Amino acid sequence: MRRIKKEAIEKKLKELAKDYRIFAPMNGDVKETGGEFEECFPRLSGKCAFLPPEEEILRYKDGKVEETPEDKPIILFGIRPCDARAISLIELAMRDEKFPDVYFLRKKEKGIIISIACKEPGDTCFCTSFGHGPFSTQGSDALLVEKDDYYLVLGNEKFFKLFGEGEEAREEDKEYFEEAKKRAEEKIEKIPIDNLGENLLSRIEDPIWEKISRKCLNCGACTFLCPTCYCFDIQDLERSWGVSRRRYWDSCMFSIYTKEASGHNPRPTHRERVRR
Repeated sequence: MRRIKKEAIEKKLKELAKDYRIFAPMNGDVKETGGEFEECFPRLSGKCAFLPPEEEILRYKDGKVEETPEDKPIILFGIRPCDARAISLIELAMRDEKFPDVYFLRKKEKGIIISIACKEPGDTCFCTSFGHGPFSTQGSDALLVEKDDYYLVLGNEKFFKLFGEGEEAREEDKEYFEEAKKRAEEKIEKIPIDNLGENLLSRIEDPIWEKISRKCLNCGACTFLCPTCYCFDIQDLERSWGVSRRRYWDSCMFSIYTKEASGHNPRPTHRERVRR
């Protein structure tokens, strides 16, 4: 464990904005900034840094296919450990052996994720029920724990190469870390997940789905906010210079999502889509 002055990290983050795209919590959302950030619980998870709501993946111009030029590498700073873990779960799907998503993986491999520990988790949090926690390092290149005017840092080589190593954490820092971690974990109520898969399967025809679906607009907001949803659609848009192939976030809440070429839709109503 190391300790680095907050001021040093904040200064370095702004300097890195010249060569990196910085995404960080700001005004309640995770967005691209010039290195500024707020320590908060943003509404968005941070997946937008590596899987944007809209992105061009290639062009067809003058009879030739051109891949979109690579952008600057990404620093995703200040998200919570649960959201960092969620991005690593998306990565599992994107690393499919037969069909790897090169656009996501290229950004992820060149990028860096820096999370801030949850010393005061929300009353709706349940990360400890799934083998995770408010001080977990899973999915992060570095975990920062705020203490006075500096951060305690658990990080890898990628992080320290950019931000410096600071100094060795003191014994009192290590004690503070363990005490803060214990307090945070004790605030999180565990939910029963034993036999969760079997229980859900046994309730496929439960009337509860109809009741829940009456409140649903099928707007897709739940999947856009969800940190592990990654479905997308591909569209070719005609431009004056040629064709731009782009991908956009999609949602299983949309009626057209599962509509087949024959016209058949296996999930024709709100009920089936909410149940999914």
